[in-house]
Amino acid sequence: MPSVPPPDPAADGPLRLDLATIRSAIRAGKATPAWLASWLPSTYERPERFRELLYGFAGVKTTPTGPVDFYSDCVLAHAGGPKIAVLAREGRERVHLSYASLHARCSALAETWTEAGVEPGDVVAIVLGPGLGLAVAIVTALKLGLVLSILPPHGPSWVRTRLALLAPDHVAADQHGAKIAGLAETAVLPLSAKKLVVPGAVHHRYARAEVAARLFSPLIDAGATPFDVPAGVLHGAIVRDAMIAYALDGADVVAAPGFGAMQHEPGLLLTTLLAGAAWASVDDAELDASPRLFEELGVTVLGIAPQLRDRILAAPARLALPSKRAWFRSLSDTLDEARWDELAQLLTAQKLLGFHVHASSAAGGVQLFSAPAAGVTMLRVWPAAGETWQLSEISGGAVRALGASGVYTVLRDEEPDPAMLRVVLAEAGDGYLFVGPVEPMPRGLSYPSDEVAHVVERHESVRAAAAILAPGRWLNDARTVLLVFVDDPAPDAQPPVHELRELIEQELGAGLAPERIEVFPLRPRYIDGVVDRGWCRSEYLGGGLNRRARSELFVALSRLGWIFGAPRELP
Repeated sequence: MPSVPPPDPAADGPLRLDLATIRSAIRAGKATPAWLASWLPSTYERPERFRELLYGFAGVKTTPTGPVDFYSDCVLAHAGGPKIAVLAREGRERVHLSYASLHARCSALAETWTEAGVEPGDVVAIVLGPGLGLAVAIVTALKLGLVLSILPPHGPSWVRTRLALLAPDHVAADQHGAKIAGLAETAVLPLSAKKLVVPGAVHHRYARAEVAARLFSPLIDAGATPFDVPAGVLHGAIVRDAMIAYALDGADVVAAPGFGAMQHEPGLLLTTLLAGAAWASVDDAELDASPRLFEELGVTVLGIAPQLRDRILAAPARLALPSKRAWFRSLSDTLDEARWDELAQLLTAQKLLGFHVHASSAAGGVQLFSAPAAGVTMLRVWPAAGETWQLSEISGGAVRALGASGVYTVLRDEEPDPAMLRVVLAEAGDGYLFVGPVEPMPRGLSYPSDEVAHVVERHESVRAAAAILAPGRWLNDARTVLLVFVDDPAPDAQPPVHELRELIEQELGAGLAPERIEVFPLRPRYIDGVVDRGWCRSEYLGGGLNRRARSELFVALSRLGWIFGAPRELP
């Protein structure tokens, strides 16, 4: 095990950490829990000193206290040679875009946007799916000093609800995104430049407290609350993640198919670019056509989402995985440890090391991580290096936990960071055990219950609806159930379940249709004119709704309730 000099105990002395040795040990799979425990706590105790050391090691233009220069650190620093920045599809062709070419494209697009009236500090919503266009748009926004937000084109209702919350100055979208957003193509910023220009080094430098991104988090409030991310927080996170959490260098190629942009971008892209590595955008259709795509692209660090995990396990000989370095998973995904252990054993046999991250771009980047290792996927993690945090009581706030377990709480100015998902950690010798989120979540994400209900209530046969969560096997694998209330008990008057599913997927995107839809000829309880979702959940899980639906008396009383508009359900 490489030795790391112990931290200097003097409060005003230098923090003596050999970050080159640390990154090498993490990359080589030699970072044992005991070894991490020998130096990570010192970074929590002295975050400012650690940040100074980290920035010096990373060799970025930005300093820990000065203006933030995303464009220099992520693009210009690597644009002097042929290094590849992004590998993605453009139309039907796969493009290998060098850092110099990325610089040229972003410069040309920046001029086009400037001519359209874009100014530093403007909020731009990028309505676009994964790929080359998204990468170029993100970097262009930072070059111009914009406040960027990312909205995948899931569905019209989903996108337009969030656009209304954002109230952006500009929307950047392709033809499909413009249609989803309900905007004419002439009303959106284009994603391709009008003309080629000579790449210029002129770009925006953010003040540290200046907002660089306004992001939704699918981990918090179902992505219906935008969080402002200061430039200093975002930049500090990508430097830390590049050097330690992912331990990247310029020879790496990173891919993470299935990792949602709402949660992981722009953090993961910028982390990759800051390290001088290459970002590979890959989708399922490409893997179907070319099972050896990861190998062909030279991927060295592969993020594996549950869909890809199951695909690998179903036909391990068919999909060629990268032969170098490591794979990682997101701890916000469903904690199906039997399946993850099976994958870990398969990939360990192929000499691939595995590690965990718990990340949210709305909170800056990676918050919890483990070092790459072989074997089982025990959920032992450490808070990100240099973070200011504590274990808090589950009741909330910043009350420090009395015991050895509690809610992981990132502190900003001594107050809990509102963009952080509340997860429980338990002290476990050299590190912490990741227990899971405090609240039940389906597939590791917050569920937009109100949005689902409102969309379904548009159906002509539906009088009211409530989307609820039922217990699953794990806290982040809750079951989703949609309760639909109608005023006519006749079977032919009730809405077909498949129509409701199609309506939800069309308006909100694939994956948000509930696992079960139940239709009841009843009237739910209302509070201040709104369906009482808590009452619906307790009555459904307790069997009350099913019992009432079988009673002719309750059905008849419910119909009267609909007719007379009673404020509550009739007893």
